[in-house]
Amino acid sequence: MWMRAVKLLTRLGVNSNHFSREAVRSFSAAKPADAILCSNDDATLQQATQSSVQNRDAKPIAAKTHCNDIVALDCEMVGVGKTQQALACCSIVGYSGEVIFHAYVRPLNRITSYRTKWSGITPRHMNFAISAHTALACVQRILRYRTIVGHDLSADLEVLGMSDHPPLLVRDTIKCPQIHLLVGLPQPSLKVLASKLLHRDIQQGPHSSLEDAMAVMDIYKVVEIEWEEHLQKLAKKHSIPRAV
Repeated sequence: MWMRAVKLLTRLGVNSNHFSREAVRSFSAAKPADAILCSNDDATLQQATQSSVQNRDAKPIAAKTHCNDIVALDCEMVGVGKTQQALACCSIVGYSGEVIFHAYVRPLNRITSYRTKWSGITPRHMNFAISAHTALACVQRILRYRTIVGHDLSADLEVLGMSDHPPLLVRDTIKCPQIHLLVGLPQPSLKVLASKLLHRDIQQGPHSSLEDAMAVMDIYKVVEIEWEEHLQKLAKKHSIPRAV
């Protein structure tokens, strides 16, 4: 398993020394067909995983939903140039909270603002970051044809070059009417949703994209059945041809 993961990283142009043996071994079996990159941030991995495992009493998955086709995404960005931003960390988790992809990313342009207070990114993280080209190639391949769960996904999809991802394959929790009813707010933050729906405290300091991705997947599962039924009704309604 270890050698298979090393060969995959080498083929992707990534130095396997940037990733701990334990991290790659632990997560390489989660999704063999995908690139699984777990950076040397074991404390974050352990803390986020434990937090996610504590909340496993969500409603059962709807019969027509395919777990392998649903992933949760969260990205952290840094400032480049005068007003632009670029991807600096990306995390993708599966339906059960398994880590599919987690890596720090080195932007093509010089970083002018690490936004550490919000992003959690520091210059140290760039020491074991992978190239933007490698990250985007991996992430786009993982996300293509899959349903993406996230919170306020427009910026994340834009920085990944995936703004054209089919709307039918996007589940943005900031736009979910079932969630709005539950929390009584029109556009709640992810931190508020995690607190109210999961009784989980996140974003107590700098953000962790891995922790946020796990939280948003668990939030999705709280309203999954109702949300998917609502979307199916909308799709059916709009597919009915008008009377001549």
